Amino acid sequence: MMKDPNNWEKLLDFSFLWQHLFALFIALFAGIVAHVEKIQNKTLKGFHFVIFIYDLIISSFVGLIVLYGCLYFELGMNATGVLIGVLSHQGTRGLALITNAVVKKIGKE
Repeated sequence: MMKDPNNWEKLLDFSFLWQHLFALFIALFAGIVAHVEKIQNKTLKGFHFVIFIYDLIISSFVGLIVLYGCLYFELGMNATGVLIGVLSHQGTRGLALITNAVVKKIGKE
């Protein structure tokens, strides 16, 4: 049988799914912490549902992007979890850091 060059068979692998759920859990938790921090720092005047959902969407997107980067560089689970948590907590600033790192890497090649 011919091997799929896109690795689509990984979608049926439970370790692959657990890996993504692990990343998503950490990213969403980091988004919740970031939102609470905004309220405590008085950046937000109380709880705003729309901003809360926005924070969760951004943090989960950043978390998945970081997961794929960590998988590419074959980092361990602990380092991956730390990077996902920190960059997801940063939200759009974390996304900007990832973008800058990619641009620097592409510029060197």
